[in-house]
Amino acid sequence: MNIGADRWRSRREVGSRPSFSIRHSAFDIRPAFTLVEMLLALALTALLVTVTGRIAVQTLESQRTLELRARESMRKDLVFDPLAADFRNLLSGLPGDVTPVTVFGTPHPVLQISTLSAVSEEADRLHTVRRPATVRYRLAEKATEENHWRLVREVVDRTSLGSPPTRESIAERLVEFKAEVLSRGKWVNGFAPTESREKAPEAVRVSLRWSDGDTAASRTFLVADAR
Repeated sequence: MNIGADRWRSRREVGSRPSFSIRHSAFDIRPAFTLVEMLLALALTALLVTVTGRIAVQTLESQRTLELRARESMRKDLVFDPLAADFRNLLSGLPGDVTPVTVFGTPHPVLQISTLSAVSEEADRLHTVRRPATVRYRLAEKATEENHWRLVREVVDRTSLGSPPTRESIAERLVEFKAEVLSRGKWVNGFAPTESREKAPEAVRVSLRWSDGDTAASRTFLVADAR
């Protein structure tokens, strides 16, 4: 057996087989995005940005609207809450009173109410008690350089003769304050004891309008129970 010949034949057969590899050049074509795919991606990106922007703008507008409504509601409550409390505690039959509610119409409305009001003690201002009092709602002086008014609530303690009234500003930057009385089925701008034969009107309607925009508010208070 010729071992060398077999080895030579094996090497020859192996060497007869071509052994080579193909190298990729820089000019080979590789998979890439087409122009249509790029345009589609840009369109989707623009759509996503637009939708996100609209959602953000709507969220900011909704938040701003809620803040404005909350501020307007708080501003109205500062006026109507004390009024509601005064009307709930109306008094009648006090000396010198013909009616617990009086409205003077000139030159600007003054709403006067006889009621039980929280009055501070002279010795300790931190503690208050409810006493018969005369409460007036009226417009104070205009603000400088602007045609704005302040709504002032004045409280006079009727159990302490000669005591000065306490004042607090409950509305700022007003351009209108109106107090109307429902008497005999009609809304009138004035209701004075000497001009009416009734002990109390049926209702009082208070209207306000602020200077910033067209913000306005109106509320009606029933006073029939104080007859």
